[in-house]
Amino acid sequence: MLTFATVVDHKFPVADGGEMFPGSAGLWGLCESHHSGWKAALEAYARRTGQLDQIVRWCDDPMSRPRVGGGV
Repeated sequence: MLTFATVVDHKFPVADGGEMFPGSAGLWGLCESHHSGWKAALEAYARRTGQLDQIVRWCDDPMSRPRVGGGV
């Protein structure tokens, strides 16, 4: 089932030093389910493993993403 984006998400989290207004390349649209599930799990994984520098690449390149909990 296709769900439209309902959240504009910072690819690199502001809480981890990302820019509040990064421009369109630093933002993307997610549905609430992916924002609070998969993306939250991806960010937690990046923090836990010291890979915050990889978050934007993981957002932009699905094949580079580690398998984490929280969905897709």
